[in-house]
Parts: sequence; structure tokens; C-alpha cells
Amino acid sequence: QEPPDGVKAKAMDPEVQAILQSTNMFCPELLVSSTLNVYRGRYKKQPVAVRRVAWPRESEGAERLQEEVTELPKIRHHNVVPCIAHHATPTHCLIVYQFPEGRTLREALAAPWHWAPRLRAVSDVSRGLLHLHGLSPPVAHCGVWA
Repeated sequence: QEPPDGVKAKAMDPEVQAILQSTNMFCPELLVSSTLNVYRGRYKKQPVAVRRVAWPRESEGAERLQEEVTELPKIRHHNVVPCIAHHATPTHCLIVYQFPEGRTLREALAAPWHWAPRLRAVSDVSRGLLHLHGLSPPVAHCGVWA
């Protein structure tokens, strides 16, 4: 199977090749989030979530994306999914995150729980966001929903 549009390069990084192989060239069956283009895969023998982001056409957007992927691996907090690595291809940036085991936030909040565990889940998410906003420079996260 051919790599998705623009991902093929003459001398492709072996780690990018491994990501492409583990996501089966971004096979729709491995899609975890269609909104964010996140796929299940493996990276260095561990389960990961790979986000595939097209490079923005304008230089300012590309600079912002480059800054984001440079800063993401530095963020450490037990309520924030760690970014393990990122790799660039000619048209896309592949951002590799530790795969969060268990349920999604939506599933956790919709589960037939008592209110205490639901409030704990919301509190954990709030702590993670507070940590991101308290960094210097602050990190604004727009991908939180349930």
C-alpha cells in the first residue's frame, strides 16, 4: 500500500517508515479520532496515538506548528497525555503521543457512575488544563471536549 498523499519522500526517515507501517499507512480502521486525524499505532514497541497534521500553507501557521511540536515533548503532568516524538514529512507533521489506556473522557462521563467519580474526572482534566495554562509561555489547548 502506498503512503498517503505527500508523505513519501526520496530518503524517508526510518522512524517515519515505522510509523506509517504501524498505522497501516493511516488505515481508516485504525482511526481513533476523525476530528483530529489521530490513529492507533506502535512506536518503539509501545502503543501510541499518531496525530497527522497537514503543514499550514502560510508561513506563520507552519512556524506555530513547529513551535508546538518542539514544546509538546517538554510538558510533563500526570493529567496530560505525553507527547513522545514528532516527525516531519514534506506535507505533514506526525505527532506521536503515548496511547491513553482506558476510556475516553466522553465514555468516562457517560458511564453509569455515581457523581463522585465523574467529578474526579472533571477535576483531573481541570488540573491538567491549569498546568498547561501555568507554563511559561502558557499553552492553550483547544482539543478538550466530552
